[in-house]
Amino acid sequence: MTLVLLVLSAGFWLTRLPFISHWLLFSGILLGGLPLMWDTLKHLWRREMSVDLIAILAIIGSLLLQEYLAETVIVLMMAGGIALEDFALRAGKLPQTREKEHAYSLHVPSLAS
Repeated sequence: MTLVLLVLSAGFWLTRLPFISHWLLFSGILLGGLPLMWDTLKHLWRREMSVDLIAILAIIGSLLLQEYLAETVIVLMMAGGIALEDFALRAGKLPQTREKEHAYSLHVPSLAS
């Protein structure tokens, strides 16, 4: 959703409508950033520190400076990182394939006779 709003914002910015562009970026931050910030705050409450804290600080700083494009890019990076992490966790839980199991069970003859 944030990516779609970013593309729409770029279109409005190119057509010389920066006001609409800024509001689209701001809405992308709200839709994509607030859930990410909430998850990070829950992790902090459980005393689980992560790099996401730095990203949240960058989002807050960009919001204070009204740099909505920078915030949107940070939100996209956080969402992409979370998606990659979820993918890696799911891929790690998949059962071994027969080829991998067979490769580990191959008998290698000894050179010493």
